[in-house]
Formats: sequence, C-alpha cells, structure tokens
Amino acid sequence: MKIIFASQAWDDYLYWQERLENRVASGLSIDEFCVAEAVSRSTFYRWAQRLREDGKSAHLNCRL
Repeated sequence: MKIIFASQAWDDYLYWQERLENRVASGLSIDEFCVAEAVSRSTFYRWAQRLREDGKSAHLNCRL
C-alpha cells in the first residue's frame, strides 16, 4: 500500500524525521532535547510513534 501525503503533511513528516534523527545524534536525553527545541514531550513521542509505525525510523526504537 502506498501512502500519499498532502504537501504540507509530507513536509511535516520529513521535518520530524530529520528532527528525531538529530536528537539521536545530539546525545541529548529526550527531556533535554524537548526543552532545547521548545517542543512538548507528547508531540515528540507522537511523531516518534508515527515514524516508527511507518518504518521510517526503525533505528530510533531502541534509543527513545
């Protein structure tokens, strides 16, 4: 099944994929990252879950 995204949704998807990958590379804890990036933990976890479910960030599974 191919997932089709609206332009803005796709931009958001790619933005969060990169953002979560940057968190892993930064070495910051999730709490530290959320404070530094001014993002709520619930938003962070919601995007992490979306990306995991789509298989786009499988490498993040053990590092969240």
